[in-house]
Amino acid sequence: MTAPVPDLSPKLAATLDAFRAEGITLSPAEVVWLATLRARCDGKGEGGVPWVMGSPLDYAGVQWWPLHRLAEAWWLRANTLLSEVAEDQIAVYLFAHAHSAPGDRSLRLLTDAAAIRKAARTWFRDLPLHDGQVVELCNRLRELDGDGDGVPDPDAKPVETAPGRDDTHGFLAVMCKAFPGVPPEYWMSEIPAHDARKILFGASSDGGWATSPERTEAQKNYLKAVKWLWRTHGKRN
Repeated sequence: MTAPVPDLSPKLAATLDAFRAEGITLSPAEVVWLATLRARCDGKGEGGVPWVMGSPLDYAGVQWWPLHRLAEAWWLRANTLLSEVAEDQIAVYLFAHAHSAPGDRSLRLLTDAAAIRKAARTWFRDLPLHDGQVVELCNRLRELDGDGDGVPDPDAKPVETAPGRDDTHGFLAVMCKAFPGVPPEYWMSEIPAHDARKILFGASSDGGWATSPERTEAQKNYLKAVKWLWRTHGKRN
């Protein structure tokens, strides 16, 4: 009797053949990693129930919300202003998620570095969390913001210390042009930023999976994983 094992994705099979041709034996964990990442390129099905759009995560007595555009912009600024202390950067990341409920605009009241540092540090140090829990919580919040499955780029250059450009005005201009009649404040603080970007994609395309941002990102992650494994096993390219 033959076990009902499904066929490999053609792309995954080709990748494994390429490793084998070079005499590289991948570990079971490495194969599973590639298979998981490739599955995200080939279809929407994740085998689970999707998260309800805009819903918070309840943990440690706090409701953690996906970042709306105001909170996203505030966090980018705060992270740069407090870049000298790693704990402060963690604190403002979590603080932004705790103050990103629909309609919550309270982060606008914290603008200078001293005020941000004081508020975020005091709040963060009162949280009933251990270090290991903080790491897992940050990973979960990245998923909440649509960034949970990113594979780091093996060719990434050292991060520059100069602040990144926050194009909030450009974001609002695009959203208001695409959806006339919807006030800018809606896109700033009433809906998660990553969901707004998905809505914009859906309105400006056929909405198909093949050309979606999710599939594009999944393909990039898969290729980065292949490069990591190639180099891990002693190959330069």
